[in-house]
Amino acid sequence: MICVSLAEKDVATTLSALRELSHTGRHRCGLAEIRLDALAALPSREELGSLFAGRLPLIATCRPRARQDMRDTVRLAMLRGAIEAGATYVDVAREWDRSAREQVRKLASKHGCRLIVSHHDERGTPTRQILGELVDECFEAGAEIAKIACRVHTHGEAARLLALLDDSRTVLPVAMGEMGRAARLAAPLLGAPFLFASRAVGAATADGQPEYRAAAEFLERARALALGV
Repeated sequence: MICVSLAEKDVATTLSALRELSHTGRHRCGLAEIRLDALAALPSREELGSLFAGRLPLIATCRPRARQDMRDTVRLAMLRGAIEAGATYVDVAREWDRSAREQVRKLASKHGCRLIVSHHDERGTPTRQILGELVDECFEAGAEIAKIACRVHTHGEAARLLALLDDSRTVLPVAMGEMGRAARLAAPLLGAPFLFASRAVGAATADGQPEYRAAAEFLERARALALGV
């Protein structure tokens, strides 16, 4: 599955993008991520309801590092509003305050929202042992999906991230940077639950993120080749 990541500046633009993604023919979007930390103004409860009450499955995300000016109480209130409005997934950072993270976990469990606990390393990719420890920490925090996103500088580092898929639990490796583009596309073919893509060329929320229509066509061709058709 492809997840389109949206980091728009206001609720109206986000809603417009969601409507577009819901009506794109053969490659209609099946999942989208709403980057709440990208919104210039704090959304009201009604606005969160309008964002997350639609039929398209959505991930609610609010990165602490992306908005260091935002208080944890505000971040928590936004995620709470998204969960109560019907978010399918909620993504919380592994390094976030444990108490706040636990509050999100309990609320997500109450409302049938799946918890993603994520780790991001913009500098590089650690050793296989450290990566395994990070995955364990995510699941110990209550994750249903452990997302490990690291910047890769070599093909070897990209392969190291993809090796995390050799796990009975659901792990989502994300290779950041241009060197990680191939690993992003390969991950769902090897068992990752989804890959993050941009809604359009030039609208990526992270470098190395493919445009979702191109990604969908690539995966379609790759699966057909694998099946010999």
